[in-house]
Amino acid sequence: MLVMPLPTVGACVMANSQPPEDQSTARWRWPFCYGFLLVIGVPWYWPHDDTSTWLGMPVWALVSIGASLLVSILVSWQLSRPWRFEAAEDMDEGNA
Repeated sequence: MLVMPLPTVGACVMANSQPPEDQSTARWRWPFCYGFLLVIGVPWYWPHDDTSTWLGMPVWALVSIGASLLVSILVSWQLSRPWRFEAAEDMDEGNA
């Protein structure tokens, strides 16, 4: 069992805590990126009569594949970083 002294009044500050502005920025940044890549990846905006090709494939298909690749990279990068509660647990184990 981990026994820690009680904090004094007004001095309860978590280690590695971020200011409220940074937390609110982080909260809307990732959904905005996913939404942007979704809009780019779904070719609803592409003209119906566009027959341009690149490397033998329609350009709209290459744009969709590229957006899908970026979403995969973004998800992989986010999952490779420690989550907020895991980082807090690692810090608690290091202090014990």
